[in-house]
Amino acid sequence: MSDQNDKPVALIGDALFLAYQSRLMAEVWAHQVVVYEKSRRTGVSWCASFIADLFAGLDPRQGGMDVFYMGYNLEMAREFIDYCAEHAAAMQAVAGAVNETFWNDPDHPEKDVKIFRIDMASGNKILTLPSVPRALRGMQGLVIIDEAAFHDDLAEVLKAALALLMWGGKVVIISTHNGDTNPFNVLVQDVRAGRRPYRILRTTFDDALDDGLYRKICEKSGEDWSPEAQAQWRQEIVGFYGDAAAEELFCIPSPSSGAYIPLVLIEQRTVADTPVLRWSCDATFDDAMRNVLLGDGMSTFLVGQDGTVTIERAVSTSQMDANGNATTAWRDVMVHATISRIRYEWNLFIETTYPRAKLADDGSALANVATAGVVTPSILKNSWVGQSKLYENQGWIENTSTLSKQARFILHPTDRNRVDCALPVQVIGSLIVVATSIQMQV
Repeated sequence: MSDQNDKPVALIGDALFLAYQSRLMAEVWAHQVVVYEKSRRTGVSWCASFIADLFAGLDPRQGGMDVFYMGYNLEMAREFIDYCAEHAAAMQAVAGAVNETFWNDPDHPEKDVKIFRIDMASGNKILTLPSVPRALRGMQGLVIIDEAAFHDDLAEVLKAALALLMWGGKVVIISTHNGDTNPFNVLVQDVRAGRRPYRILRTTFDDALDDGLYRKICEKSGEDWSPEAQAQWRQEIVGFYGDAAAEELFCIPSPSSGAYIPLVLIEQRTVADTPVLRWSCDATFDDAMRNVLLGDGMSTFLVGQDGTVTIERAVSTSQMDANGNATTAWRDVMVHATISRIRYEWNLFIETTYPRAKLADDGSALANVATAGVVTPSILKNSWVGQSKLYENQGWIENTSTLSKQARFILHPTDRNRVDCALPVQVIGSLIVVATSIQMQV
């Protein structure tokens, strides 16, 4: 190939690759960064090893370059480099044998990692590297990150790999999904949303079947292909994965805990050119309407010129009145805050005034024995009359001279350790509305 714009995949017969594999080769040749979300066992990694041979085998003047493969374990590296060796032999490319060596981590000199290497006659090499950002220091060429979603520190690995683009390198990121919050899925959604200028490809299990995956399997195994056999095989594979089939076979990341509708489903179904209709109305809200709302217990707020929001009246969302009956009345939050404070103060008074007290009914002879430590409903009611007056003096409630006498304290009919009390109170009002009438005298 003398023209650098010629695609190296044109050298390969159509029968060798399935359509989605050919698309991957073409896109890698045409773009600097390709992101590929895929189903399991569709031969995409195998295709990537052929891409590695193509780029490493070409003269640098024709677009050739070194290739660096990153899987997340040694077995993946061994399989990938074996594929590369097989392809080189099939293409009759001049390549050295697979060599094993060790990569010395400068940050951890005590740890040596086994890597594999093939040297091509073009002067380029194929090198498998451990999945650590440091491994790409000083490198230049094509980086293939396989099963990216399962790398321990994908974000940093991507950062190191993308640095190679400055001098003409390329990056291919291939993976099945591993959760919707995984960095790989975040990258996929960024590319789809146009936040990253990369090329994205997607092949589900059904896409691969439509492109002839099962036919290719039948050719290799010697079995006869038929639509019925393919449908049965598909059903068996999907059944094998069970609940994980959506993620493993159909490129749908599993949702993180707590998500009602997974973000990936929302983004996949978002139509960018859908018009957004906004409703607006005339500003007819005036002071008269505001005063009506405030007087009836509604909340209103003011927005200052600096954007400061001031709530004029905060109301509660209570749905029951003091007697436990349903109500639609709006109540100021201070009403509930005052009631809660009175309940707290009253309980504290009982605990500190009558600790470890005995409980008897009114008329008990023990009620008049000071050393007996006995309380009765009447004693408790008298205590409430005194306490409610204190609460009135605090400005919390009013009309206690009448309401405190209406309090009821009754022994529980079946539990002799319990007294039931009903304490009517009237929370003091707040100055919210000043209705002024000016009367001119002549």
